[in-house]
Amino acid sequence: MKIIKSLVIDVLALAIGLSIGMGALGFDSKTPDPPAVGGMKIHPIIRLEPFPTPEPTETPAEDPNPCPLTEEDYRTLAELMVCEAEIVMSQGVKFGVSPKARVAAVAWTAFNRFDAGYSDTLIGVIKAKSQFAWREGVEAPEWALELARDVGQRWWDEKCGEKEVGRTLPEGYFWFWGDGWENYFRNKYEGGARWDWSLPDPYINEEVSK
Repeated sequence: MKIIKSLVIDVLALAIGLSIGMGALGFDSKTPDPPAVGGMKIHPIIRLEPFPTPEPTETPAEDPNPCPLTEEDYRTLAELMVCEAEIVMSQGVKFGVSPKARVAAVAWTAFNRFDAGYSDTLIGVIKAKSQFAWREGVEAPEWALELARDVGQRWWDEKCGEKEVGRTLPEGYFWFWGDGWENYFRNKYEGGARWDWSLPDPYINEEVSK
């Protein structure tokens, strides 16, 4: 019995000692209440760091008059230039203009007909029976696709009111014939004036790549 009492006393002494030690180290099971002023408890202010303000980004302005031509239009136009004038690209500068300008004149012939109402669509103009030499299955190289997009954008700029857009063939020229090496454009089905390449060549200083 004395041994049990001695153990109980030792356990109590140990518990009291631990309690006093924790208090001395600042541990307290009860969180102290915040100070009160005028009967009201004052809570500490928590300062939050502000989020960084994102830098404004510029949104590119939308074109109010986007070109209505589609990728199919450009591809078909490029195929037409390949069918009608691919050989011209190997002929170098003639008549004072670059081969690229002379090939582009084929595309301008199609646009002239489209503007004149030969068809409701550019593709309809190009694929009209017994008109151009366009044929199914022709694969247009990159230079032809780039030229088709370039001429198409110049045509649309003109439709939107711009002047001197870089035509290589004037309005009113709807026909041409070829000798196997070059095409010769005219403003009447029979006879008429043959185009003399007097417009400034927008491609004269560009390197032609096939």
